[in-house]
Amino acid sequence: MLTSFLSKSRPGNLFIFATILVLGYFISVLSHVFSPDALVQILKHLAMAGICILFLLLFNFILEKNKITGQNIYGAFFFTIYWLMFPMIFLEINIFFANFFLLLALRRMLSLGKDTNAAKKILDAGVWISVAALFHFWCFLFLIPLWILIIQKPNRHYKQLLMPLISIFMVMMIATSTIIILKGSLSWFRNWIPPLSLDFSAYNKSSLLISSTVFFGFIIWTSMTKLMRMPKYALNERPKQFSLLNILLITTLIALGVPTKTGAELFFIIPPAAIVTSHFFEERSLEKPRRTQKAEIWFKEILLWFLVATVFSFIWL
Repeated sequence: MLTSFLSKSRPGNLFIFATILVLGYFISVLSHVFSPDALVQILKHLAMAGICILFLLLFNFILEKNKITGQNIYGAFFFTIYWLMFPMIFLEINIFFANFFLLLALRRMLSLGKDTNAAKKILDAGVWISVAALFHFWCFLFLIPLWILIIQKPNRHYKQLLMPLISIFMVMMIATSTIIILKGSLSWFRNWIPPLSLDFSAYNKSSLLISSTVFFGFIIWTSMTKLMRMPKYALNERPKQFSLLNILLITTLIALGVPTKTGAELFFIIPPAAIVTSHFFEERSLEKPRRTQKAEIWFKEILLWFLVATVFSFIWL
């Protein structure tokens, strides 16, 4: 059963997901922009494939280090499967790297539950958010969940709320100086804030429409389930759970800020969505009758295979 496979955290299982992710990258690139005659292009794509693996390992490390999920690989599975549902992500470099730096920021943000080196963590998170904003301006919205986490942390101080602003100032000073040296002007900043657009005509494509419908269906289902289960969480655990839902909401707004909608913008939502979805699948209702528990396991098993079928039926075949 797929649920049994995902319930065990083993390096070999993670290697399978990394391999599938790399194959997905090359399938996407080969069908769009791959040029086998250019050595530079080949090296570029090998480097990008390596970054995809690093993306997955970093995400899994964040979950394990901060104990966001249990001792399983549900998070890595959903991160991989959601990513493969939208292969156009591999082709949008700015969105790709913006998400990479937001993931680095998320790593520092989720570790704020432990009050050790809090100032350094806040500054680091602010720096990574600012670097991500260089690729997509609306990544600055990620400061909102950062400030919420600062307010929720133990031994908080009002000065810590100003630290992200210091990080922004530092990054902007370095970026401005670099651009002036390289280009001799600040014309880049004129187009930094993208125009807002609600043109979703790209979603008329059947594969993207089906994938996005399934994706948001899972998000809405698991988010509502988490909200209903919130009273059952321990008091010290509830702030973290609310923070994950806040991050999911903010990343949705960041995705809406992408001017040209291609489906790649959903990459902003995938990390928190993978976490929230994995919580739904790893939690067991032990207080229910045994027959109900078995029915719940089979229901989740069917949902997991439905996701796999969505990827391979509508995207890669």
